[in-house]
Amino acid sequence: MPTPLRKPQPAPSALAILDEGAELEQLVRGLQAGRAWAQRALLEDHAAYVERVLTRILGRHSELEDLVQEVFIRALSRVDQIDEPSGLRSWLAAFAVFVARETLRKQRRRRWLSFSAPEELPEPTAPTATPELLNAYHAFYQVLGRMDVDLRI
Repeated sequence: MPTPLRKPQPAPSALAILDEGAELEQLVRGLQAGRAWAQRALLEDHAAYVERVLTRILGRHSELEDLVQEVFIRALSRVDQIDEPSGLRSWLAAFAVFVARETLRKQRRRRWLSFSAPEELPEPTAPTATPELLNAYHAFYQVLGRMDVDLRI
């Protein structure tokens, strides 16, 4: 049985792009006015993006949810610094990078004070991860762990 052809999706119209820009502008104005609906919308619309940025820098991290919240706490305390609504995602990414850098530095300091070597601590594993994948993952983050924090990011 032949499969039906999909209709090509139309490119976003100029009106849709303008609507998105207007929505961003309204969101930023709401954030700057301290509106709860805007804060909720920011978190709901951008939490997954911030989580991806943090994960790409830190890898799996036991405190990932807390770090995402930290990014939003810091961002919400500085909403007056948003100059251009279209730059909202990159503005949030800058906070995520800063929080990740700070986290990496804290981890490095903890290693100096730790009584156990990091390789002796148990690692959480994904139930579907193969041993080869886990070895590659550990090797990758060991190399990253030896790099300077600013170069790593």
